[in-house]
Amino acid sequence: MGITLDFSISLKGGTDQRLASSYRPISLLPTIGKVLEKFMTQRLTYHLESTNSLNDRQHGFREGKSVDTAINELLRNIKTARRDGKHVLVLSVDIKGAFDNLPTCNIEPYLRHWTPALAQVT
Repeated sequence: MGITLDFSISLKGGTDQRLASSYRPISLLPTIGKVLEKFMTQRLTYHLESTNSLNDRQHGFREGKSVDTAINELLRNIKTARRDGKHVLVLSVDIKGAFDNLPTCNIEPYLRHWTPALAQVT
């Protein structure tokens, strides 16, 4: 079974046409592709949650956690440290396109350590 993807590229308004970052890909995935994606996402999430493979401090893409819970945890930790007379330093870094620009050769070895159950579709 093959899944096709309709794909086009759109120029972002008010940007330099000579830069690759000025273009936004637009894709339309057939319904079966969306169903398979949802199925695999649910399976992966269940596996990671049930094997405690995710750090409790990860708030992104987790049920019951959000930016709000991350900020509340940070503030709670700052208040606790200050109450205990400790110095507090907070460094926040946002690297634009960090995941999109990460070479797959850096990701693949990490993924190979996951259980083969993730690769099995029944």
